[in-house]
Amino acid sequence: MKLKKGDKVLVLSGVDKGRRVVQLDDREIPYDQLVLATGSRHAYFGHDEWESVAPGLKKIDDATNIRRRILTAFEHAESAETQEARRRFLTFVVIGAGPTGVEMAGAIAELAHVALRHDFRAIDPRDARIVLVEAGPNVLASFPPALRASRVKRSISSAPPPFVNFSATHRRRSVSHAFHTSPMPPAPRRST
Repeated sequence: MKLKKGDKVLVLSGVDKGRRVVQLDDREIPYDQLVLATGSRHAYFGHDEWESVAPGLKKIDDATNIRRRILTAFEHAESAETQEARRRFLTFVVIGAGPTGVEMAGAIAELAHVALRHDFRAIDPRDARIVLVEAGPNVLASFPPALRASRVKRSISSAPPPFVNFSATHRRRSVSHAFHTSPMPPAPRRST
């Protein structure tokens, strides 16, 4: 956001929820409803070099770039000369099993199993492998346990991706190397 002439920047020093006031250095402002939009940045756990291969998803441009990369991967798989090359292009790793990661895995699954399933001759997009990686023990850890499974089913209707409990702070040479050795059954095919 760019400030314009005449805009004021107010520095928040606190919030008193009991009295329903926002506290500034020099005064208080009462509120009925309060929304704190602090913004966010994606984190690479001290490995900023990962940004070039693992883009964040905070802006429309980020989403467009990710969509382009996913569709390009399917096109590269179509023209790949070996089965191993096809397999690599059709393996998608989503790091972070929070709401955004689960939705992203679901969107890739929907592309592979529904939107693109008749668009290629040399590959079957339903062969795509989607791996969901989380450092903690649960998918959607911020959700109450009773809601986790139903939310994953709604987000990923074709087949939940394999879940890998893996701390992203572990040093690995490449993401693909880290997961080729993990047992990942292929997603079940839907009848056409």
